[in-house]
Amino acid sequence: MLTMLSRLQVSICVPILKFLRPNAKILFYCHFPDSLLSARGSWLKNLYRAPFDWIEEVSTAAAHGILVNSDFTKGIVAETFTSLQSRLSEVQVLYPCIDVASFPAE
Repeated sequence: MLTMLSRLQVSICVPILKFLRPNAKILFYCHFPDSLLSARGSWLKNLYRAPFDWIEEVSTAAAHGILVNSDFTKGIVAETFTSLQSRLSEVQVLYPCIDVASFPAE
Protein backbone atom coordinates (compact mmCIF):
# COMPACT_ATOMS: atom_id res chain seq x y z
CA MET A 1 0.00 0.00 0.00
CA LEU A 2 2.82 2.43 0.81
CA THR A 3 4.32 1.83 -2.62
CA MET A 4 1.01 2.67 -4.27
CA LEU A 5 0.63 5.85 -2.19
CA SER A 6 4.16 6.98 -2.94
CA ARG A 7 3.44 6.87 -6.70
CA LEU A 8 0.45 9.18 -6.62
CA GLN A 9 0.91 12.42 -8.51
CA VAL A 10 -1.11 14.55 -6.11
CA SER A 11 -0.11 15.60 -2.62
CA ILE A 12 -3.07 14.05 -0.77
CA CYS A 13 -0.84 11.04 -0.08
CA VAL A 14 1.50 13.17 2.08
CA PRO A 15 -0.70 13.34 5.22
CA ILE A 16 -1.71 9.69 4.72
CA LEU A 17 1.95 8.63 4.61
CA LYS A 18 2.72 10.79 7.65
CA PHE A 19 -0.12 9.08 9.51
CA LEU A 20 0.99 5.57 8.49
CA ARG A 21 4.69 6.24 9.13
CA PRO A 22 4.97 9.10 11.65
CA ASN A 23 8.79 8.97 11.80
CA ALA A 24 9.31 8.92 8.02
CA LYS A 25 10.52 12.04 6.23
CA ILE A 26 8.24 12.79 3.27
CA LEU A 27 9.64 14.36 0.10
CA PHE A 28 7.02 15.55 -2.41
CA TYR A 29 7.96 16.02 -6.07
CA CYS A 30 5.56 18.58 -7.56
CA HIS A 31 5.15 18.54 -11.33
CA PHE A 32 2.50 21.27 -11.46
CA PRO A 33 -0.29 22.34 -9.09
CA ASP A 34 -3.38 20.28 -9.83
CA SER A 35 -5.58 23.24 -8.96
CA LEU A 36 -4.38 25.01 -12.10
CA LEU A 37 -5.17 22.09 -14.38
CA SER A 38 -8.91 22.37 -13.83
CA ALA A 39 -10.79 24.87 -16.00
CA ARG A 40 -12.63 27.55 -14.05
CA GLY A 41 -15.58 29.61 -15.03
CA SER A 42 -18.76 29.63 -13.05
CA TRP A 43 -19.07 30.42 -9.37
CA LEU A 44 -20.43 26.89 -8.90
CA LYS A 45 -17.25 25.35 -10.33
CA ASN A 46 -15.14 27.65 -8.13
CA LEU A 47 -17.18 26.61 -5.09
CA TYR A 48 -16.80 22.94 -6.02
CA ARG A 49 -13.02 23.24 -6.50
CA ALA A 50 -12.34 25.29 -3.33
CA PRO A 51 -12.01 22.34 -0.91
CA PHE A 52 -9.83 20.39 -3.35
CA ASP A 53 -7.54 23.38 -3.90
CA TRP A 54 -7.26 23.96 -0.15
CA ILE A 55 -6.49 20.28 0.52
CA GLU A 56 -3.82 20.32 -2.18
CA GLU A 57 -2.10 23.34 -0.64
CA VAL A 58 -2.26 22.02 2.92
CA SER A 59 -1.11 18.53 1.98
CA THR A 60 1.76 19.86 -0.14
CA ALA A 61 2.88 22.02 2.78
CA ALA A 62 2.76 18.95 5.04
CA ALA A 63 5.75 17.39 3.27
CA HIS A 64 9.12 17.69 4.98
CA GLY A 65 10.68 18.65 1.67
CA ILE A 66 9.31 19.84 -1.66
CA LEU A 67 10.95 19.36 -5.04
CA VAL A 68 9.74 20.80 -8.34
CA ASN A 69 10.68 19.89 -11.90
CA SER A 70 11.78 23.36 -13.08
CA ASP A 71 12.31 26.99 -12.09
CA PHE A 72 9.08 27.75 -13.95
CA THR A 73 7.15 25.31 -11.75
CA LYS A 74 8.82 26.75 -8.65
CA GLY A 75 7.46 30.16 -9.61
CA ILE A 76 4.00 28.75 -10.25
CA VAL A 77 4.04 26.94 -6.90
CA ALA A 78 5.01 30.20 -5.18
CA GLU A 79 2.13 32.05 -6.83
CA THR A 80 -0.42 29.29 -6.24
CA PHE A 81 0.41 28.08 -2.73
CA THR A 82 0.63 31.30 -0.76
CA SER A 83 1.00 29.43 2.54
CA LEU A 84 4.40 28.17 1.32
CA GLN A 85 5.87 31.67 1.05
CA SER A 86 7.90 31.24 4.25
CA ARG A 87 9.28 27.90 2.99
CA LEU A 88 9.94 28.95 -0.59
CA SER A 89 13.71 28.94 -0.09
CA GLU A 90 13.41 25.25 0.85
CA VAL A 91 11.73 24.32 -2.44
CA GLN A 92 14.42 22.85 -4.68
CA VAL A 93 14.49 22.17 -8.41
CA LEU A 94 15.24 18.59 -9.47
CA TYR A 95 15.17 18.36 -13.23
CA PRO A 96 13.73 15.12 -14.64
CA CYS A 97 16.37 12.81 -16.00
CA ILE A 98 16.54 12.02 -19.69
CA ASP A 99 17.69 8.92 -21.53
CA VAL A 100 21.02 10.15 -22.90
CA ALA A 101 21.53 6.85 -24.70
CA SER A 102 18.74 7.82 -27.09
CA PHE A 103 20.80 10.74 -28.44
CA PRO A 104 23.62 10.27 -30.96
CA ALA A 105 27.13 10.44 -29.53
CA GLU A 106 29.22 13.43 -30.67
